[in-house]
Amino acid sequence: MIITENLEVSYKYRQEPVLKRVNATFDGKSLVLGPNGSGKTTLFRAICGLTNITNGRILIDNLDVKEIYAKTRILAVNFPEVLSLLSVKVYDLIKLYADLTNGDPLIAYKILSELGLTDKILRSKKLRELSAGQIKAVCTARPRTETCFDKIS
Repeated sequence: MIITENLEVSYKYRQEPVLKRVNATFDGKSLVLGPNGSGKTTLFRAICGLTNITNGRILIDNLDVKEIYAKTRILAVNFPEVLSLLSVKVYDLIKLYADLTNGDPLIAYKILSELGLTDKILRSKKLRELSAGQIKAVCTARPRTETCFDKIS
């Protein structure tokens, strides 16, 4: 369960906070909708510990996000910034993601092969060692429980 309490996030270049007094509970599968610029990505970046929280707090399974930074088996995300922190080869990252989501890594490997990311590249490179385009391909082709590969931004 993820809980936000009076969450506020500000960026130095903006006068007004991007998120202001956000109180929410996410239990199980949740869908966050809103227009461009409404703070959806900022909310997820805060949950992942990728942006500074100006006020309030975020709890994941009753643990403050600030206390669980860089701990494994707590949160699975699709932000390249988070995935690139892992010191594993892309091949193993895809396998890990498949395991977490009950997806099929073979589908992702096939798609990436068709995009020029060979088995040799996937087994020898970490995500942060790929080009920006290759990273987007990996994040899009990652294993899922469904066979469609839609991207929500």
